Amino acid sequence: MQFSEGLGFADTVVTSDRTLDLKEDGETLRLLMQFMHMHRYPELHDLPTSTILSLAYAAEKYKVHSAASVCSHVIM
Repeated sequence: MQFSEGLGFADTVVTSDRTLDLKEDGETLRLLMQFMHMHRYPELHDLPTSTILSLAYAAEKYKVHSAASVCSHVIM
């Protein structure tokens, strides 16, 4: 991915039938993916603190620096 150091680049991905079991819930992953594409970031101010914290932890885990930065500004 272009916007994450924690996931492989698209040209290095190998097709596989394996299932990857991610620990994050669907809402957290949906929000995280919105930070990994070139479009306006999602609005986080109206989300519950628990959702923002989950996103912040996932952003740190997958090294999505843009999401981590936005989360830190919203939480403060």
